[in-house]
Amino acid sequence: MAIKNSGLRASNVAKGLVCNGYDPVTFAALNNANNTGLVMAKRLNVDYQELLAKL
Repeated sequence: MAIKNSGLRASNVAKGLVCNGYDPVTFAALNNANNTGLVMAKRLNVDYQELLAKL
C-alpha cells in the first residue's frame, strides 16, 4: 500500500532494494514468505516458480 500511495512503481523501488544481499522476491522466498513473494513477483513480472527452482 505504501508504494501505491507514493506514486512510485513497484519495479522502480525493487531495482534499488536489497534485503541481506538479495532482491525482494528472492529474500521472501528464502524466508518462507511465499504469499509475499508471489505478490511481489506478480507486480514485477517475475516467474516465481522458476525462481524457486533455482534456489
